[in-house]
Amino acid sequence: YAIAFGFFIFQEIPSSYTILGATLVVISSLIIFTRERQLKKAVIMPRQQ
Repeated sequence: YAIAFGFFIFQEIPSSYTILGATLVVISSLIIFTRERQLKKAVIMPRQQ
């Protein structure tokens, strides 16, 4: 969000390193989210009786 605020409020152009870092964070977050969803589906909890 800081990149968007800086761009729209202060008319700052983010550097290529900022864009690269933000892209890295977003992609890694999506990979972790997808992997956790798959692991959650793979684990089936036994019912307690």
